[in-house]
Amino acid sequence: MGLGVPVRAQGDQRELAGTLQNVSISGALLVTPRDAVPAVGSGLEVTFRLPTGPQLRLSSTVRWSRTDEPMGQSSCGLQFLNVSGPNRAYLEHYVELAATDAGEENICAEVQQKYQLSFDAADVGKPCWAAC
Repeated sequence: MGLGVPVRAQGDQRELAGTLQNVSISGALLVTPRDAVPAVGSGLEVTFRLPTGPQLRLSSTVRWSRTDEPMGQSSCGLQFLNVSGPNRAYLEHYVELAATDAGEENICAEVQQKYQLSFDAADVGKPCWAAC
């Protein structure tokens, strides 16, 4: 999945904001400002909302990092740890739908129906991934 998902990450007594890309069951690509790249091997608690609505909070480990990305950015590979229960179900369903290239609105509708999700009134009219 190439869509960028806003994320907050906490680790080593510091918090950073970035974007998750290529989300899968096992991990994701985290893009951050260059000066905020986490160290390889460090643990991060990441909080993000999938384009399908549910907010997830997952523990992860930084497996690799790069600081030579364009536009003053860095990137790192995250490995999610112990993804289970509803978090795993949301991720599996979203990844499956994203692989079919169903389109963001169809993915949102499908997952909202399956998981009976509702959004706050403040989120009405926004793309469902923007409610993070």
